[in-house]
Amino acid sequence: MTAIFSVALVALAAQIPAGSARFVLFDGNPPGTPQREFLERMVRAIPHKVTLAGNNNLAEVMNELAEDLKKANGRFGSGSARDVPDVPACKSLASCGTRRILGFPAAKGRR
Repeated sequence: MTAIFSVALVALAAQIPAGSARFVLFDGNPPGTPQREFLERMVRAIPHKVTLAGNNNLAEVMNELAEDLKKANGRFGSGSARDVPDVPACKSLASCGTRRILGFPAAKGRR
């Protein structure tokens, strides 16, 4: 699973301009294990802010995300899925209908 998450993180990070996104990766591997060390190397290689959350800082990270959500709700409206701004990484979702299933508004010119 560590390899799958790493590939997904690198692929997503490559689609977004450096420094313009923040990622939170929840990892249950104990510190010092080869899997955890691999993820830590991957996180350092990505040009975005990446928080590697584990059992020791889970509550802190979740509280930070909750505060960020409250701030975002004030900027984007009611906080419903329809208020989520259109981002480049989501554009491919429009072609398969996933945007509609997830509650995102249809891309311009689509239903």
